[in-house]
Amino acid sequence: ALEAAIRVAKIGVFLTICAGRPARYQRTRYEIARMAARARLHERSELAVLRRLLRPGHVALDVGANYGVYTRAMSELVGPSGEVHAFEPQSDVIEVLRSELAATPGVHLVNAGVSDAPGWATVRVPRILGIAPEPARASIRSVPIPHDPRSPGIVEIITLDDYCEGFERVDFVKVDAEGHDAAVLRGARHMLSRYRPIVQVEAMDVDDDVRRGWSTFGYRPYVVLGGTLVEYDLAAARARRRYNVYLLPPGRTPVA
Repeated sequence: ALEAAIRVAKIGVFLTICAGRPARYQRTRYEIARMAARARLHERSELAVLRRLLRPGHVALDVGANYGVYTRAMSELVGPSGEVHAFEPQSDVIEVLRSELAATPGVHLVNAGVSDAPGWATVRVPRILGIAPEPARASIRSVPIPHDPRSPGIVEIITLDDYCEGFERVDFVKVDAEGHDAAVLRGARHMLSRYRPIVQVEAMDVDDDVRRGWSTFGYRPYVVLGGTLVEYDLAAARARRRYNVYLLPPGRTPVA
């Protein structure tokens, strides 16, 4: 009910305040996301878990940063001695983030999509009820029409393996790529094998190939139950429509 109310509010904001003003719309959406995060209305359980997993000095990756709810939270947790690398393919959204976070120590904003092979792609942005663009559902793969005709054109596609080459550490990776999560992880196999970070990924977007890959590295799936992480079967998580699954490498506990 809360999510539905927020969605209706987004449409109302667009129609009454920001119609025909894309830049103002993006700014208003950013402010709504920031206020929702401060009020702990957005993925409250996941952000609570994040506070137990990240420490000062850690390096975190935010794939599919959108308006930066996770980016901001990660930055606060890793502090100036840590790093947050946020990836967002929408140029208008990343510009809003840059205006707010570019001066934040340790935050690196990357205007690119992430997949299993480098290249170029078109970003598609669907509309809410065919009216207001919904950047939170933007994707570098096909999405249900109608698409927003003002979508950014061509965006660079990179892999986490290439991007993280030479890093000293990677501690946490959050992936929310609107159905493209499996490709993101396929392009991160070397990084996962080398750094063994904890990974947060959408359960419904994980395929058999990815499951075999993390099993090879000894990763085990967990979900949030009762405010804490518990080991859980992925098929059961998907059947019960658990939104996020956490992949923990060998030797890592849910609170370490």
